[in-house]
Amino acid sequence: VIADLLAQPGSRFEDMMRATIAGGARPGVAAEDAEHYMAQRLAERRQGVCRNLVQSPSGWITRIEQPTADGHVVSIHVDTTALIEQRHAAESARRRLDDALAALPGGFAMFDAADRLALCNPRFVELHAASAQALAPGVSYQDFLQHGLAHGQYPQAEEDPDAWLQARLAAHRRGDDKPRLVALPDNRWVQYHERPTSDGGIATACTDVTDHVRREQSLQRANAELDRTRAKLERLSHTDGLTGLANRRLLDNRLQHDWARTYRLQQPFAMLLIDVDHFKRYNDHHGHPAGDDCLRQVADVLQSTVSREIDLVARYGGEEFARSEEHTSELQSH
Repeated sequence: VIADLLAQPGSRFEDMMRATIAGGARPGVAAEDAEHYMAQRLAERRQGVCRNLVQSPSGWITRIEQPTADGHVVSIHVDTTALIEQRHAAESARRRLDDALAALPGGFAMFDAADRLALCNPRFVELHAASAQALAPGVSYQDFLQHGLAHGQYPQAEEDPDAWLQARLAAHRRGDDKPRLVALPDNRWVQYHERPTSDGGIATACTDVTDHVRREQSLQRANAELDRTRAKLERLSHTDGLTGLANRRLLDNRLQHDWARTYRLQQPFAMLLIDVDHFKRYNDHHGHPAGDDCLRQVADVLQSTVSREIDLVARYGGEEFARSEEHTSELQSH
């Protein structure tokens, strides 16, 4: 019917439209909407130039209508099915890409050859909350970093922001895929992997490793505390509790070591044994607290005579003390 009308000069546009709808050539127009569609189309033609994308049984048609000076209407129909299908395919691919990026547990961003942001996923924005306002397509990586610096995104840069910025830009542009650990506010940590793309851009993947870093920090603190405890226990095991001098155990160990060393090097070694006379009588007369204070004073005097770390003053036992001294060749020469 439509072909017959088109072949007859003088056929009315309205009749052709009704035949088109009746023949199913407008898949998007239901029978009950035919009159409304007809009124809309006639209004469009009266307005002047119009351009529409119309679905047909075979695909998509771009329709361009323009009035002429003598009152006629020129109507051009172009089959744009392939173009529309390509556009739909591209949109579908972009949606699938967006879905895939959104599903990633880590952050991801792509920067083009001019080092401007091409795309990023929601996790990347979430990890860089202080810089979220700057994460718009087209923003340069440097502007993104500077915005973060201005809003406290990078605590590591506080000491020298300019130096940090230049080092970070250089590492980013190298894109050598070496993992880089970057501190974020609130003791949060992100590890970056950056590598070049085939078109000269940079692909950036980042993972929140806060839990791992905090565990490492806790382990380091625990190890440091353990080292301090061990050192303290070591000192206590070698220290006389009353006087603070070396105890008999440390004295015996040092004597063995120093004796072997001086014998090997054929150097002199001296040890002085000191006993406080009549200490028991003093202790019994004045009491144990006074006796303890007396021993501490003796220990202080003996310790004040030592000027080298290799020499040792120890409480040998009771009111007995010992002072060992190693005579090195340097001392002998003086």
